[in-house]
Amino acid sequence: MKPKAFLHKLEVILTVAFAATATAQTDFGQQTTRPLGEEIIAFAINGEEHSFAGEGHEVFTNSSGDTLEVISIRGKTENVLPIVVNPAALTGHTYVITFLADAFNQLLWRLTDQTTGAVKLDSVPAVIDSSTSHPVVDGIEWQVFHEPPNFADFLTVANAAGPLDPPEYGAFAFNESGFPHPTTGDRPTDRQQVGAGHWGIHTADLNSQFSYQFFLDRITRLGTRWPQIIPYDFEIRFTDSSYAWDAFTTGNFIQVPFELWNIGIDTPNDPGDDYRMVPWVIDDDSSGTFNMGAPNAKMFGN
Repeated sequence: MKPKAFLHKLEVILTVAFAATATAQTDFGQQTTRPLGEEIIAFAINGEEHSFAGEGHEVFTNSSGDTLEVISIRGKTENVLPIVVNPAALTGHTYVITFLADAFNQLLWRLTDQTTGAVKLDSVPAVIDSSTSHPVVDGIEWQVFHEPPNFADFLTVANAAGPLDPPEYGAFAFNESGFPHPTTGDRPTDRQQVGAGHWGIHTADLNSQFSYQFFLDRITRLGTRWPQIIPYDFEIRFTDSSYAWDAFTTGNFIQVPFELWNIGIDTPNDPGDDYRMVPWVIDDDSSGTFNMGAPNAKMFGN
């Protein structure tokens, strides 16, 4: 399960096109300034080379109303819109937006000019209403919205035969349930697991309550658990034997065939930050065992 990291530890980086002049570092390490149009600047980000292109190449400029590209360091970027409002004021600098939360868990953001190291804006509240006025810095209107926290995807990354490349879906989005599935179809296929049957993460014991919104309300306790969920990724690992807490009926620990792990933040291949968690379960038949009941008993959430 991969939550969208909108509340904490999200950073985005962007590079702005050049205005009247621009400064870049050549392959020889010299600082060179040129009027725009005399030489074209190909500006690379994240430590890649900065180089000059000759005559005849595309001019790298921005016009009023352009929305600049935002590149993620960590997390999603759909809620960040840097829009050019004054091309003459553009600096050609690289900027970083960092998200943080105050003592009341209000989403705030900071704008830093990465080229100079100067903090241009600090502790600015993210907005919900698109009609709200937005700050303008260096010819750019910085529109930063408070997008509701969410899970990004539910994926099956391996089965008994080994890793799945590409991953399979791990939830049920059919019947307009609303579950996100940005990289797959709306249901698992036959390659999801070895053997017959399909499975998916859903909300159980609720009969016709199959909507994704109902799932969110229950899993996050009406949103109160998002700070414990975001910005982490989680894995359910099927094993021969593990333990879960029957928190809602007997209060005992029971054996289950799976483990729940926090696997860090965007580090699926790094086991160094993984830690095992204790899942809470409902023993709905009070048997003290993990079971799926009679055939098709769980198909409709019963």
